[in-house]
Amino acid sequence: MKQIVNVVNTDSINLYGSRFSVGALYDGLFEECLEGIPILIAHDSSRIIGWSRLFSLYFEPGLTRLVGIGELAENDDDFKQLRSFYLYHLHKSFEAFQTEINELTGELQKHLSGQEKLVASECIAFIGPELATKAFSSLFALQDKDGLIPLKHLSPIGPGVYQIGKLAVFAHPYFRRALYRLNTLNYPFLLNLQSLNSKSAKIALDPDMVGLASTYSSGKEEYAYWWGPKFDDNLLSIPFGVTHHEAEETERIFYGISATQFRWGSIDNHHVFEAEELRDMPTASSNEQKYGCRYVHSMVSEKTGYVDHLDGSIRMYSEDSMTERLNTDIAHAGRHTEYTKIWRTDDKISIAKWKRLISDYFRDNFLVGEYFGAEKLDKSIWAKKQDASLYDQYIPYSITPKMGFRMALSIQPRTDAANSFIRIVQPLDVITGGQSEHPYVETITLELKKALQRINTDMAFPTGIRFVSFKDFYINLPLIYHPENDLKESIKQSLDAILMLLNALRVKGKNWVLSYNIAFPLDKEREIRISTFGHIEALIKWLKNPLSCPPIVDDELQKWAEKTAIFLRSTYPENIDHPNIFSILMTSGILLIKRKRIETKNFQIMDSKEGKGFEYKLELGDGEADLNELHKLGIYPGLGWLIEKSKCDACGQPYEDCKCSKILDKGVAQRIEKALPFPFWTDRPL
Repeated sequence: MKQIVNVVNTDSINLYGSRFSVGALYDGLFEECLEGIPILIAHDSSRIIGWSRLFSLYFEPGLTRLVGIGELAENDDDFKQLRSFYLYHLHKSFEAFQTEINELTGELQKHLSGQEKLVASECIAFIGPELATKAFSSLFALQDKDGLIPLKHLSPIGPGVYQIGKLAVFAHPYFRRALYRLNTLNYPFLLNLQSLNSKSAKIALDPDMVGLASTYSSGKEEYAYWWGPKFDDNLLSIPFGVTHHEAEETERIFYGISATQFRWGSIDNHHVFEAEELRDMPTASSNEQKYGCRYVHSMVSEKTGYVDHLDGSIRMYSEDSMTERLNTDIAHAGRHTEYTKIWRTDDKISIAKWKRLISDYFRDNFLVGEYFGAEKLDKSIWAKKQDASLYDQYIPYSITPKMGFRMALSIQPRTDAANSFIRIVQPLDVITGGQSEHPYVETITLELKKALQRINTDMAFPTGIRFVSFKDFYINLPLIYHPENDLKESIKQSLDAILMLLNALRVKGKNWVLSYNIAFPLDKEREIRISTFGHIEALIKWLKNPLSCPPIVDDELQKWAEKTAIFLRSTYPENIDHPNIFSILMTSGILLIKRKRIETKNFQIMDSKEGKGFEYKLELGDGEADLNELHKLGIYPGLGWLIEKSKCDACGQPYEDCKCSKILDKGVAQRIEKALPFPFWTDRPL
């Protein structure tokens, strides 16, 4: 499968005028960091294309983002695997509701055959042939000739969900996206229809589905961008005839809509309005290849100008009849289809309410608003962003003190490293040396170990770790795992040692940019990783703040995340996506300064003629940009060293074993005796 990283949600105000708090984003991360959720086309559960697992909150001044890892199916085997996992996911979701399922079974016991299907929709519910009809025969006896029941006889607990004692019945499945029972009901439309408080309003109910009312959940909002049309209120001025609006490729792919046709005519002193959408993609309501098309019919009094009738239905076409219908306009199409009316009202309703009902009934169909004169939807919000500049292609992680810092709070499935009884280093990357790949940490990690030793604690390195020295002003500290025993104090010691190291580094230069990373177990299934990236001045300021030391339990971490977002928002000017989130945030939840290695045809290094340091010659590979253009941007070659042997100039011991520090002490140097050099690009050469 193809892997993608994407922003799932943010704490900014969305197009609906609402926003998620950082605490709510954290809750979503906690719940979906282990197994994840399906990726659907246009919120349609019948069209699963991948799987997504949330893994991180990303903080920057002015915005907090919830980020996920997605895997998209690329072949038939991938889709088969997805469907299997989706079924497992659905069945597992019932585990937390066993008590409620037992209660629902007890309430419906005399009506159950044992062949019913359990679903987690707006409520925990059973679906079986005529189950609702049998359980509530007196209610369904109120149906008119079209199968509609007056809304005045129903007690809504939500849009399209109606309570009867301890149980609940639902609006007809044709109110669901793609007419598919596992999809959500058309909440906006049903809410508006119910708000009419109309004596004449009627609705079709699902004859097969009964749920437990106490399990009703309203938390299935779908934030697909939808905009309201600005209609002309004078409906009588619209000329008679048929108008055809063809869908663009986006609507065809996402929603299966081919076109929508509109017709105005006159009969019995009324202007008559009809609208029908046409599909070139089957709906998922049947095993057959059928096309369920939404249709509305309305009558406007030519005497009063009021709308005094409005109804909606589904016209179901076979594959052959759909092909025929696509080649015929609505005036000549006839009515040779399976026709199911699902709502109507005969009260006088305002033009504004009429507009809203039609607009919401045709959810996802932008052609309706287009016909009624809505402002053209600005689809540039969906456009692909411009390619990164040459500078950002080479140095995508540059940051200044005024830009503050960036942080990633990641919840990951618990790893073996989280079970360690000691503070231990986890490498972030591998480096190729000769024919082999080696996990490595930057040599500055040795200075952190020495800083920890000076506050009477320590840090262990895994076996086989290698050390790399990059000659620039960027630093990646590794991921440091902390043991559960005395966890809070262990984290505080690490942060104190990092602050000690940064204060010493600042004496040697003020242009450092670095990231530091801590990890610790959260519960039996999860671990926390907190990665912080920024200019040294911003990081020192943060580490001096008591807020920089995170809590270690779930509910307190949620509040800490809120406070961290507020700190960034109030301390630094808004600075969003500089650097670009996906250039530094790894799927591990780590903010990584990923230096670009130089592609070379030839690379040679030698002692300088003056005997001071090194000289090197390199011939750039064909994939590299022009060197003069890079120099204009302040980008130069730098040298990195994969260290094989070094010793301390002060004490003579191997540098990785001694207590001396070239950063914390004066007169100490690390003498590299054997190393493998390699070139990379940098804008901050050392």
